[in-house]
Amino acid sequence: MAKPVAVKLQRDIDELLASRKPLAIAGKRSRVISAFYCLRPLNGSPEPLLFLIHAVKRGIPNSPDRNKQKRRLRQAIRQLGIYDIILQQLTDSSQQALVMLRTAKAPSAASSWETILDDMEVIGKRLQEVSAHA
Repeated sequence: MAKPVAVKLQRDIDELLASRKPLAIAGKRSRVISAFYCLRPLNGSPEPLLFLIHAVKRGIPNSPDRNKQKRRLRQAIRQLGIYDIILQQLTDSSQQALVMLRTAKAPSAASSWETILDDMEVIGKRLQEVSAHA
């Protein structure tokens, strides 16, 4: 399995924020993670799937807790069982997906590792549906 790649360029972040569509909203489809995506042509970019991981400072004021949640989200992406399928679907359709994962819950019983994995499964299935129709 390939390693998830982070969004690094400001223009990618601006495009994602300007034309984002919801994958899952915390409290509706998922419990602690909100996810948004944007599809665009691949245009010679080597990576068909880029992630922006955001832990809200207002919701998680302690920076070690924000960093812990970001590490948990990165690890959950790596453990996502359908990650390679999504990559292949995007590559076949010459599309690139920018995905923002956002959490505002500090590490606790309500945002446990199991909860994050469950949310990532929901988000992964929705992303697979979106990439299949791209």
